Amino acid sequence: MASMSFALNRFGAKTTLSPDFEHSSSQSFRPSTRVGLKITSSSTATESEPDLSVTVNGLKMSNPFVIGSGPPGTNYTVMKRAFDEGWGGVIAKTFGPLCSDATCRACGQASETICHVLFTCPTAVEAWRLAGIQPPPAGFSQTSVFLNLHFLVAASKKQLSDHSNLKAFPWILWSLWKERNALVFERNRITPHSTIAKALEETEIWYQLLCNDHPPHTTTASPNAPHGAWKKPPADVVKCNVGMAWEASDYISGSSWIVRDCQGKALHHSRQALLGSSSKMESDLRSLLWAVQAMGDLHHKKVFFEASSVEVRESLLNPYRCPTLSSLILKILELLYCFEKWTIFHVSDQKNKVAKTIAESVISGSRVQSYVASGSPHWLHQMILEDARSV
Repeated sequence: MASMSFALNRFGAKTTLSPDFEHSSSQSFRPSTRVGLKITSSSTATESEPDLSVTVNGLKMSNPFVIGSGPPGTNYTVMKRAFDEGWGGVIAKTFGPLCSDATCRACGQASETICHVLFTCPTAVEAWRLAGIQPPPAGFSQTSVFLNLHFLVAASKKQLSDHSNLKAFPWILWSLWKERNALVFERNRITPHSTIAKALEETEIWYQLLCNDHPPHTTTASPNAPHGAWKKPPADVVKCNVGMAWEASDYISGSSWIVRDCQGKALHHSRQALLGSSSKMESDLRSLLWAVQAMGDLHHKKVFFEASSVEVRESLLNPYRCPTLSSLILKILELLYCFEKWTIFHVSDQKNKVAKTIAESVISGSRVQSYVASGSPHWLHQMILEDARSV
């Protein structure tokens, strides 16, 4: 579907909706935020539980697939039942229903169950074969998703080689499910070869992040972004700083963006007043959406976005915590995938001062007229020159 000091991006980690589920104390499942699958034990979650996430370029991410060992006394029979019975409900609610009396569209030979689609359908069998992942000696279970996943997790933990495709199994599962949806809803049959190629590609992107292949962009994992000067983007990338200004007592909020090249030269900038936002988070997400749309309209293909909004950071890292804004978040991600390369960085106000100053002028200076212009605003010329002198 690479980095949200927060850094979310296509190059390092595309944030597609994926079968990433987090088990709750009520033995139900809810979508989480990262590519892959996440399962914890059926015990009640507490603040003292170990942190099972990973930090990549300052972004706290869920591991692709984690099964918690659970404290003593964890009832894994209950967990297994909850998983086997709950999986179908989660997929039906999140990705579309499975009809219990429907025949598999891919093979036309068996009832379309979750196990069949992901493990025992001839299409799935061929996909696992192409990936070089051997099933259990007796074959994958035809009735228990839990047992099949337990086998894959156990096998991946035993496999020490980085070259093994076992590490890709969460992405393979997700790709198989997308393949099924493409056939059912779009009547588009995707070959197992294409399915595996895509899954392995997304796996490689994820593990490139984990290996910190891009140290220049590495930052510490902290809710407060590091301070410092604005930095120029690489030669083949433009940087779009997004400014956001919110005043709870006012009926408008300010939004801006300014895009600069590798020399620090301002190519375009824009400002607008936003009306009708019910919260700072909504206002800031609308600002980001507007900036992403603008970069697409200007035909930029490789873009680094920077914003200093903690609300944007939290909503993109944990979209399930703000369900009322999920459509807005999904729209942002959908547009981001149109770029060849993109990254969203959470930075300090100091690094984002030009865009932030433009956005604040909407409220402080009552500059409510929206516009898009070439270059930079004249009244911030000196500030932009200072940024351009930075490394």
